[in-house]
Amino acid sequence: MFIPKVVLEDSLIPYTTWDEDGNVSRHERFIRAGSHVVIDSPACSVNPFYWEDPLEFRPRRHVDERGLHIKEGFTGFSIGQRSCIGKRFAEVESVALLSHLVKTYALKPAPVRPGETLDEMRERMVWTASEELNLTPGNFSLGFTKRT
Repeated sequence: MFIPKVVLEDSLIPYTTWDEDGNVSRHERFIRAGSHVVIDSPACSVNPFYWEDPLEFRPRRHVDERGLHIKEGFTGFSIGQRSCIGKRFAEVESVALLSHLVKTYALKPAPVRPGETLDEMRERMVWTASEELNLTPGNFSLGFTKRT
């Protein structure tokens, strides 16, 4: 989700870029008061300055060794005073739904063609995704087998 903001006072903003060889360059940009700025929230989730392997699916990267949420580097619900008021509800609802699914069904990736390997399924599921309002799964298939 792109979050629009308006700059309230003249500001000098530091930012960092890097080239394909990994060389880092530090810059500053002057932003005039009244300018419109857009925060690219999904880009924060794949920022190589926070994550060693930003393109790998590793949900546990957002919790520490005690299982507590690491706030820095994750902006899925925005951050600060104006963060999403539905965050807690969404978290509770997600846990309830996932708990029910895992209790009721055995889940595993499902091939879309005969002989498709686990690595081929991973490639298909990860690299066909697109970024719309949020990360939208691509050619994703999942098998549900009712537990007895």
